[in-house]
Amino acid sequence: MSLSSSLAALLDRASRQSAQPIQLGLERVADLLQALDNPHHTLDSVHVAGTNGKGSILAMLAAILAQAGYRVGLYTSPHLSRVNERICVDGQPIADQELADRLTEVLAISAGRSITFFELLTAVALRHFFLQGFGRSGRTRPAIVLLETGLGGRLDATNSVQPLVSVVSSIALDHTEYLGTTLAAIAAEKAGIFKTAIPAVAAAAVPEVEQVLRAQARRMGTPLAILGQDFTVHAAPGEATWLFQEGTERYRLPMPALLGHHQLENAALAIAAIRRLQAAGWPVSQLAMEAGMRQASWPGRLERLPAPPSFGQAPTILLDGAHNPAGCQALAHALSTTKAQGFDPTLLIFSALQDKQVEAMISLLVPHVERVWTVQVGGERGRSSASLAALWRDAGRPAQSCFTPMEALTAACAACPPAGQVVVCGSLYLVGSIREILRPIF
Repeated sequence: MSLSSSLAALLDRASRQSAQPIQLGLERVADLLQALDNPHHTLDSVHVAGTNGKGSILAMLAAILAQAGYRVGLYTSPHLSRVNERICVDGQPIADQELADRLTEVLAISAGRSITFFELLTAVALRHFFLQGFGRSGRTRPAIVLLETGLGGRLDATNSVQPLVSVVSSIALDHTEYLGTTLAAIAAEKAGIFKTAIPAVAAAAVPEVEQVLRAQARRMGTPLAILGQDFTVHAAPGEATWLFQEGTERYRLPMPALLGHHQLENAALAIAAIRRLQAAGWPVSQLAMEAGMRQASWPGRLERLPAPPSFGQAPTILLDGAHNPAGCQALAHALSTTKAQGFDPTLLIFSALQDKQVEAMISLLVPHVERVWTVQVGGERGRSSASLAALWRDAGRPAQSCFTPMEALTAACAACPPAGQVVVCGSLYLVGSIREILRPIF
């Protein structure tokens, strides 16, 4: 059996070890990590939770810390194209052979247990970072692991770690069947990553969220700083720099390389986290912060790519992982900016999973798009292409149902004039599929 076939079989086995794809709780992963000699106990880490912006914050942190000379391990989810992308060391995804070896080890230990794919992969990631020399006793130079929660925070498998800093990004209604139906309930789950005496930074745009975060911080004895009150971000329209301020400390930094006005909030959270790493004995210069802001990259999030000439009039394509109302609101703001920059009209390729607030997503995007092509992704979890097209037509936009991402991309590009843009959003599954189609040209 080839390596690719062997890896595919291992991933399939891992995905079927639990009858339920999502099981919140820490007991299963704790037992598994203990059987692996608790690799996470030897790792220095930063833990990030939140509804939107987690990946962008991690991308900025990774770029800044790499510029400061540290080795950086990065564990994120979901992936766009290949599961290897979830586990990176110094910017490189885990190799197929390494992933197969780690999966073989973890699956052997977990045989007979009901444990989810995410829990297994979290153990794989932590074990891999340890074997790559990230443990305190085995490393040749300082190394740090950056971890993104999979779902919620309090009961997420990544909450097994004892980090140097905890970060909570913006909070919105999402995954309500697991996390609760109010912002307060969801905030409580996210704040579940707070640890005693370990500093935390957070975004809290509404009082309801702030009250929950501060109450949890008091209960846990967590030193908490909240964006907009304990540290601030200032940027004038059209300027090439922005100002971070916390107490008497001020940093003038370049605008983030990541597109979108909302990235300033994520950048401020990243810098606030860096300041707490500095206080914990991890020196980071302002030059490293500046370079990290310029170089941070997070594929599939307001990522602009050219279309192949064979796809028609070669419009520009904007990929964005917006998959809930808050993400679509940020995308809508970005689309208003792109229109001012001359990208007109905007044509949309759209998909969504069944558990998403699709009508709210559409209402936010409809003023900014002229035509829509829909496609079903995500297997049984995905909404049907025909039902999505009907919702867009109900909202007043012409919509065509397609069978595959390739069909939708071909049709949208053929209909798009040279000055226009094709936007892909609604599901990371869709963004990943389109990105794979475009991969040969970037």
